[in-house]
Amino acid sequence: MKVVTGQTWDDALRDRLLAPLGLDHSMTLPEEAPRFRVAMSHVGELGHEPEPAPVWDVLPRSAGPYGRVLVTAADVVRFARMHLDGGTAPDGTRVLSAESAATMRRRVVDCLDGWAFMADGWGHGWAQYDWDGVAGYGHDGAALGQFSYLRVVPGSGVAAAATDQWWRCDRSVRRPVPGAVR
Repeated sequence: MKVVTGQTWDDALRDRLLAPLGLDHSMTLPEEAPRFRVAMSHVGELGHEPEPAPVWDVLPRSAGPYGRVLVTAADVVRFARMHLDGGTAPDGTRVLSAESAATMRRRVVDCLDGWAFMADGWGHGWAQYDWDGVAGYGHDGAALGQFSYLRVVPGSGVAAAATDQWWRCDRSVRRPVPGAVR
């Protein structure tokens, strides 16, 4: 990133994506989190009350590009809206080329077992889903006791995000009730 943009990964992401999209509650550095209300992670076994996680952040600093982006569900939906709008921010600023946005949504490979792989297929950046013939895409994320899910139904212009501090929302978001995405 530094060679191509002259910026650190954190600065490039903030300047080239987060700021143009107005993602004011998204960050890459854990020391930025205390500026906002941040949920405490919880861990535990099914059937038992969850306990607060023993540490808040277990990811190494190098995890930034693959997993250390702290976001709200609202900011995740704004990010999805940029993809639904072909790569443009709400004010019309081009953040991603229309060709790149389309390429990211295009299915590249099918998964033989959608339950095991948490998707029906994969594109360049997005997991691909098929809900009873309704095409969609999305992305999941997780850290110790934290889970997030994004599902987008481009034919309807709908994007929904869910976050949880424990395991509870996992099953209902991964595979919505048949017929619910109509």
